[in-house]
Amino acid sequence: MKYPIMVDYYEYRREILSDGTMKRNCLKCNAENSTVISTNL
Repeated sequence: MKYPIMVDYYEYRREILSDGTMKRNCLKCNAENSTVISTNL
C-alpha cells in the first residue's frame, strides 16, 4: 500500500543511508523500519 508521508528536510538529509534510502517507522501500523524512502528519483 502506498500513501504520502511528510519528513522534515533536515531530518531527511541527516538520515539518508549509504545505499541511497531512508528507513522510517510506519506511522499507520508502527512497524519498525518498515517504510523505505528511495532518494534516487
